[in-house]
Amino acid sequence: MLVIRSFIAINLPVGARKAVASAASLLQDVADHVKWVSPHQYHLTLAFLGDLPEERLPEITEATAAVVADLSPFFVEIAGLGAFPSPEKARVIWLGVTEGAKALQEVNTRLWSALRPLGFKGDNEFHPHLTLGRVKRRQGTVSLAGVDRRLFQISWTSFSVDHLCLMKSDLTLKGPLYTRLSVLPLLGQE
Repeated sequence: MLVIRSFIAINLPVGARKAVASAASLLQDVADHVKWVSPHQYHLTLAFLGDLPEERLPEITEATAAVVADLSPFFVEIAGLGAFPSPEKARVIWLGVTEGAKALQEVNTRLWSALRPLGFKGDNEFHPHLTLGRVKRRQGTVSLAGVDRRLFQISWTSFSVDHLCLMKSDLTLKGPLYTRLSVLPLLGQE
């Protein structure tokens, strides 16, 4: 039985990936302490499913596609800068979502309404964000206190979302490698 580590996400279009990459390039104060996400891997995670048997993929694809199919395409604006658990003790550095945050919340709610009956346990707190990088383990945390405060307010990019993707995550020594397994279209009328 092949086990696949998977999640449902929105992958960024090429132009948006380039704009987001510029944000990471401005964080030189903490650059040496962070493992940055490769621009071709940028995405907005909507539901992390974890490890599952490959034979469950059709069932998951069908159930999740059904609950989002009637949603209309929407715009997402990536803006601001933040960190988990806080900017002063950052372990994960991210960009936020302004426009489209409500739509992403609706998508997340619908996905989990389909996934819970299939035995998945959802995260009760959904915070739409795009991970730029993770602090290297030996560093513990870093502070973003020295980062130009204007970066916390900048609108980096916006783009239209007309589908979601069921993704596979392969963990490698160079970091995770993401592969699209299936597309979940948003077919509602705008």
